[in-house]
Amino acid sequence: MLAALLAAACPGFRTQLPGLIRPRVAATLAALMAATGLLSASGALARLADTAARRWSDPRLGLLVALTGLGLASSIATNDAAVLVAVPVALEAAERGGLPRWAALGAATVAVNIGSSLLPLGNPQNLLIWHDYGVGFAGFAETMAPMVLLGFALLAAELLLSTRSASHHRPRQRLSGPPPAVDMGKAAAGAAALAAIAASSAAGRPLLGDALAATLAAAAWPRSLLAIDPWVLATLSLMFADFSYLGAVLAAHMPAWLLGSRLGVYAAALLLSQAVSNVPAAAALSLHTPHWEALAYGVDVGGVMLATGSLANLIALRLAEAKPGELHRFQLRVAAPLAAACAALLAAGLTP
Repeated sequence: MLAALLAAACPGFRTQLPGLIRPRVAATLAALMAATGLLSASGALARLADTAARRWSDPRLGLLVALTGLGLASSIATNDAAVLVAVPVALEAAERGGLPRWAALGAATVAVNIGSSLLPLGNPQNLLIWHDYGVGFAGFAETMAPMVLLGFALLAAELLLSTRSASHHRPRQRLSGPPPAVDMGKAAAGAAALAAIAASSAAGRPLLGDALAATLAAAAWPRSLLAIDPWVLATLSLMFADFSYLGAVLAAHMPAWLLGSRLGVYAAALLLSQAVSNVPAAAALSLHTPHWEALAYGVDVGGVMLATGSLANLIALRLAEAKPGELHRFQLRVAAPLAAACAALLAAGLTP
């Protein structure tokens, strides 16, 4: 609807539209959908979480290990895919271990949002920033690593503190039945497809990896191509176009100090993410500031604050049939110190 309004009202939007939709970014997102769909169907992520839950006598530690693994996996398997596994795992851990449901749900969303921040392929906003600024793959990961390490440390501390007394209210129920089955062929093909995307992206030839990943996914399981949702791709592509155009208009009227300083960009990205979510916020501010690292920190930390900050949060609420307040109760306790720590890192110039 916004794209239609802009096209009707702004001739400049119509002429710029082909470049604004970021077709190369959309191609990589489509390849990631196919690869992660194949990996999820293999049962590998569910097996990872189940193994962690069975091997730890303390349900809090089992949940923490499982969510850390899923969070790191989301750095390449994307946060929106990982949250589909993380939320059911967290809720089952809460039920069996006597843990507060709100804490388990919040820990799941924080884990996938923080973990996905590490690499350019972890979420759409990182992919957009990485593409627009031409940052090296390894350089991007090096810059984001301090924020990710801080985020996981705060996640662990908050999960252990918020479940300290609740975990003793009733005895832990041992997991019964066999662990989830894993289709090793699908798992290997899915991992290879993701590796192809990452390797080709790091080498500066993303379209080659995208094509190879889609071919591998289709050969291993033709239904994996059904994971490429054209409506999602169209929505994201138009979102990139809409907010990139609006961002250019806004940038022309913003004070120079706001987009010229790391803290200004960080604060703008953090706050804008709460209003329109972090993908549109990244599109609106991308290329209007030289401080891409502050932009990436702002939109990724922004996804851990309110439910509106990230699509993964909204997916989690739907899956858990929960209210936003349940999510905020945990997320804000992690987001507040994380936002302050990242601001201090940026102000001191300590990001690589």
